[in-house]
Amino acid sequence: MLICLSLNNLVLKKYIIDDLKEAYINDKKWEYKWNTSEDKENYKYNKISWIDFNDFFGWYIVSSIYEEDLKTKANEINKIILNISIILLLVLLTVAMFIIKRLLNPISVMTKKCKSY
Repeated sequence: MLICLSLNNLVLKKYIIDDLKEAYINDKKWEYKWNTSEDKENYKYNKISWIDFNDFFGWYIVSSIYEEDLKTKANEINKIILNISIILLLVLLTVAMFIIKRLLNPISVMTKKCKSY
C-alpha cells in the first residue's frame, strides 16, 4: 500500500491515509490544500475529497476535485438548467396562448352574432 506524507501535516509526521481514515469516520469528506499540474511548487489550491470504504476489498475509495473546478462545473450546469427552463417556459406560454384562443373562439363567435342583431 502506497502511503505518502501529507504536506499539511509534515510537522506532525502524519500520513495521508490517516487523514483519509479520520475523514471517513467523521463526515466522509476531506478538504485540504494541494498543487496543480500547472503550479507544482505551490500547495495552495483547495481540494475536496469524498471517501468511501469497500468492505469486500478492504480499500478506501477516494474521489477528489479542485474546489474551483467544482464551482465552475456547477455554474455551467446552473446556466444550462436556466436556459432550458426559459425555453420551456416560452414553449408552454405559446401552447397556452393557442389553447386559450381556441377555448375563447366559440365565445367570440357568439359575441359577434349577438352584436349583429
